[in-house]
Amino acid sequence: MNLPLDLAEATRHPVDHPPAFRNGDEAKVWAAQLPMTNAQGAQVRVLSELRALLQASISPAERFAALEGLREPLAFIQSEVTKKFAFKPLPLADERTAFLTTIELWRVYGIGYQLGVQSLIKGDRSLQPVAAVVAQRAAHALAQELMAHHIANIVAQPSRFRALHALFAAAEQLGVAGEAVSDPLLHTTSDTHCSASYAFILLMHMASPNEMGPKQITMVTRWLERWSKKIKANRMAPSDLSVPPLWVDLASERGAYRPLAGQAVGAEIRYLDLVGLAESLKKRVLLLRKGE
Repeated sequence: MNLPLDLAEATRHPVDHPPAFRNGDEAKVWAAQLPMTNAQGAQVRVLSELRALLQASISPAERFAALEGLREPLAFIQSEVTKKFAFKPLPLADERTAFLTTIELWRVYGIGYQLGVQSLIKGDRSLQPVAAVVAQRAAHALAQELMAHHIANIVAQPSRFRALHALFAAAEQLGVAGEAVSDPLLHTTSDTHCSASYAFILLMHMASPNEMGPKQITMVTRWLERWSKKIKANRMAPSDLSVPPLWVDLASERGAYRPLAGQAVGAEIRYLDLVGLAESLKKRVLLLRKGE
């Protein structure tokens, strides 16, 4: 199955130099020399080398290791540059370049993992032991791209949701959507999975983040990092509707929703089971009422 991922982006901007690193150790050594006090300059360099990495003749396992070696320094650089355009009045002026480069870097970085997902779908066995990690990292990068849009109060193109749904469909096909992995970039928990990264951005989108301020976004982000693990995406509608599910159409360009009466059913519906989340919220409300 050939999924509509973002793989064309890997060669959209040809590069004229080989990558500065080709495995995890080389990536870490190279990243340690980046000028972290000049985050925007470092961002441009990382973007250039990532493009070179994606276009190089390199094994899927080596590319995955290189992406993992870059992950924490890349996240730090992105967070620093995001401060330049976060919650600024629109239209963006001097901050626009920072926003566009941040979006581009998350997209290209995520495509590196998407190439791994595509390799797994085509039967490559070298990444099989880390298939769940590859899928989660790809979904997390796309979620971060969408979060950057929310923080800038800019609406992302609907096609980004199609890409998100395609990643989740790929994880389902590989059988790793709910397989637990560790992610050191999360603030409140270290264990997660691809389904959680998928549910995180769907719930964040429903929370109207464009209407939130910095403190609210921070709070909701930390809550959803924990809560999203409790949500299951099922092919069958639940029999118990005491907690109505959210709907997601994997063939659409929209996020999660609840259908209106008489609304046509989509082609690839998944039902987000919110029972675990509802139970967790009830417990916390009871504890708050007790003063805890």
